[in-house]
Amino acid sequence: MQKKQNICITVIGSINMDLVGTTNQLPRAGETLSGTSFKMSPGGKGANQAVGLSRLGANVDLVGKIGGDIFGKELILNLRQNNVNVEHIETSTNTESGVALILLDINKENYILVIPGSNGTCDKVQIEAATKAMLNSKCLLMQFEIPPSISFAAAEIARSLGITTILDPSPCINFDYSDLESVDIITPNQHEAEFYTGIRVIDKESASKAAKVLKNKGVPTVIITLGSEGAFYSTVNSSGLINGNKINVVDTVGAGDAFNAGLAVAISKESTLEEAIKYAVACGNLAVTKSGSQNAMPYKNDVSYFINNTL
Repeated sequence: MQKKQNICITVIGSINMDLVGTTNQLPRAGETLSGTSFKMSPGGKGANQAVGLSRLGANVDLVGKIGGDIFGKELILNLRQNNVNVEHIETSTNTESGVALILLDINKENYILVIPGSNGTCDKVQIEAATKAMLNSKCLLMQFEIPPSISFAAAEIARSLGITTILDPSPCINFDYSDLESVDIITPNQHEAEFYTGIRVIDKESASKAAKVLKNKGVPTVIITLGSEGAFYSTVNSSGLINGNKINVVDTVGAGDAFNAGLAVAISKESTLEEAIKYAVACGNLAVTKSGSQNAMPYKNDVSYFINNTL
């Protein structure tokens, strides 16, 4: 077990069981094809990011909800094994645990269908739990796999406590952009940036245009992840592209979650934004070298080695 630093981070978000199938070709409507492999592994963007944070040396409180089923038991066991505090996770007695159906194609791209289950029933209980957890936190990390009203309510409380709020706006949903006033940093990928801005993001220039739109919606810092190309950032005073590293891709399922975990850790350590993004990009790069989501979250020592010997 790695020694923890005195950095506390709260995550409010989803806890899912991932059901992952790989196939050379995706079936068309009404068509049945044979896949090449199947595996079941713990997932959910909230849980993924919590595990990622823990492996990077942070003390992590995960706020969320599971079902009282066999998946829920496995999910809690896995979180405990990854040194995530599960004290603030509620078990539902009448709703099943969330699941994600994931297909990976021959190009290692992922296609994901999330069925929220108990994640979709998060309510004021989770807001209260997040409030308690954040009393000792440097940062709040959130996503859109639980009701957005719950995430934004937690963000408002975080803002009142002087805690940095980071929003990973995934999956793409429609929401009231006025809620972004409680968000310090937003981290869409290319597809999400296009959904929220209407601008197709393919390079630095288009990323800059999309970032400007998001800043105009009320978020002071926008970071758009660009896959193997790295990440583009834009703030009130600066902008730039942090390059990624060309590496062997096994699958891309956990890349975004590893990026956000790395960013939250570095921000909580009061790194400069540019240094924090470099660290986050390295985390995302390492995640794609392994299959799965939580299994792919890199450890602190591996990230340090990667940065010192590759970047």
